[in-house]
Amino acid sequence: MLKKKNIPLVLVLIYCSVIFILSSIPGSEISGLPAPDYVMHAIEYAGLGLLLCWWRMTVGESASRAIIQAILMASLYGISDEFHQYFVPGRFCSISDWAADTVGATAGALLFAWFSLWVRNAKAHFTI
Repeated sequence: MLKKKNIPLVLVLIYCSVIFILSSIPGSEISGLPAPDYVMHAIEYAGLGLLLCWWRMTVGESASRAIIQAILMASLYGISDEFHQYFVPGRFCSISDWAADTVGATAGALLFAWFSLWVRNAKAHFTI
């Protein structure tokens, strides 16, 4: 049985698997993206940063520590993703894509932490 506190970690693992699968698509099969590549990377990794921050806060980390941990983990995963793409036909390893991954993860982690703290404060002030 999946415990409620493990849900964020399971979602992180699923999300990382989806990123890996998307990174395995050969470059010749990718066309018609709705935005520039670096924007797509930032959006993709914003989701990862959000999920990682949620997971870290769920296990008891403070918001600031959870943000830092989420950014570091997502950035490291971004490095491994870029390395993986080096071996996929028509794809390449790009420092600018990794930077977009890290920027996106930072935005996602900050957004989640801000929202969760806002909800916590709202609950404290608006109890019925």
